[in-house]
Amino acid sequence: MKSLAQRFNEALLAASLSKKELADAVGISPSAVTQIANGETKELKASVALKIARKLNVDPWWLVLGEGDMQLPEGSQLEEAQSLLKQMPASNLTAVTTILKQLSEINKI
Repeated sequence: MKSLAQRFNEALLAASLSKKELADAVGISPSAVTQIANGETKELKASVALKIARKLNVDPWWLVLGEGDMQLPEGSQLEEAQSLLKQMPASNLTAVTTILKQLSEINKI
């Protein structure tokens, strides 16, 4: 089974994020992210693990314990999209709606 560091690095690479970007996004220090990546951190606090998993779009159980698959089930991505829409200013919703309509039309072809 892969170590926490191996799973973390795999997820970070798949998300195309830098360690600094992840640190800023989840509210931890860049050195803490480096310690996770280097295998110096053996366990994560639940709150940190959940924030990291959400930002990297991976299953938290997979990240922390190595159980299941890296990718979240499809419904989880929908939940994340809904959460992001709720946080978005109303002025941006028109643009998002336009983009979604265009993607919908492209997928019909």
